[in-house]
Amino acid sequence: FVFIFGFLLVSVMLISIFTKNFFNNYNHSTEETRKQYERQAKVEALDRIEKLSNFINIYEKSLEKSEQDKVKNSVNFGIDMIQEVYNQYKSFPKTIIFQKIKDKLDKLRFFDNKSGYFFVYDLKGTTIALPTSPQLEGTNQYSLKDAQGKHIIQDAIKIVKTKGEGFDSWYW
Repeated sequence: FVFIFGFLLVSVMLISIFTKNFFNNYNHSTEETRKQYERQAKVEALDRIEKLSNFINIYEKSLEKSEQDKVKNSVNFGIDMIQEVYNQYKSFPKTIIFQKIKDKLDKLRFFDNKSGYFFVYDLKGTTIALPTSPQLEGTNQYSLKDAQGKHIIQDAIKIVKTKGEGFDSWYW
């Protein structure tokens, strides 16, 4: 009887030890698998984010180039129109020629939503034509800043003086 009891006791102890060891190994293995899965998921997510970011950057550059082309075409159209008006009225006084040009520019709108318009400043920053705020025509806006403190007119004048033409952007 003691022998059977001892055998059962040792058996229960061994089963208990093996079971505990099995569950410890199982829990450790499960935890390591979870951590490995999380690491892999983070790597994959970062890879997707990087690919998406690259796509957005490429698309943004393409879109910006497309919009610049549209603006350039609109400006060239405006220049052709100014030249046409000048050729038609070149024998008239400068003030009349200028008024005819201004009248044509004020009516023109561009971009798909017709939000674009022509505005003209001289190289000293004086407003020549500004259809959205005609009350500013004749005033000097050389120190005009955008919402972020960028000197809009000064920067545009620099582009004209250094490059002859170019693009600039500002914030409202």
